Amino acid sequence: MRFSSAALPGCADGSCKKYFRERVDPAVAGSSSLQERGFATRYDTGRPPLPITTSPGDTPMRFMMLMIPKGYESAAAGTLPSAEAVEAMMAYNRELQEAGVLIALDGLHPPSMGARVSFAGGKPKITDGPFPEAKEVLGGYWMIDVASREEAIAWATRCPGSDNETIEVRQVQEMEDFPEDVQQAAAGFEQLQNRGILSPIPSL
Repeated sequence: MRFSSAALPGCADGSCKKYFRERVDPAVAGSSSLQERGFATRYDTGRPPLPITTSPGDTPMRFMMLMIPKGYESAAAGTLPSAEAVEAMMAYNRELQEAGVLIALDGLHPPSMGARVSFAGGKPKITDGPFPEAKEVLGGYWMIDVASREEAIAWATRCPGSDNETIEVRQVQEMEDFPEDVQQAAAGFEQLQNRGILSPIPSL
């Protein structure tokens, strides 16, 4: 099950879903230098080119790239990245956007500003952060739509992460991944996705 790209701002013409056509279609790329590098982007980062994994007709897959910053589990409330770190990350974010693979991205406040709800014995129990016993916590995420696991990993390697940061790449479950009985139990799930996330909010 997949959302409609037309529901995304600026995607009604399909421009955000080109999936690196520049990298695999010489007629689109129109540049021998880009073809030699193996990809097309408006940003020359000096990093190795992405592998060519996309072919015409490929079915794209959604992946989450989960940023895990070591030490964030005990970070004080209000801890924020520096302007320099944000500037470097924004250049990377623009690469994802210009390539047409970016669906969503966000950073998260530290766990000290959050809470956890556990369900031992079937009863909800609320625990306020921080959670110093946690070995890893999320600091942010990207959701991307690419042609393969290899391409998702290649994008993760291009992130300007620091020494204490790790990116975990996880594929998003699609409805067709499940057996028929589960798909039937999840009837209406696509409508929830579209109304809750991607569709414009109607005027009152």
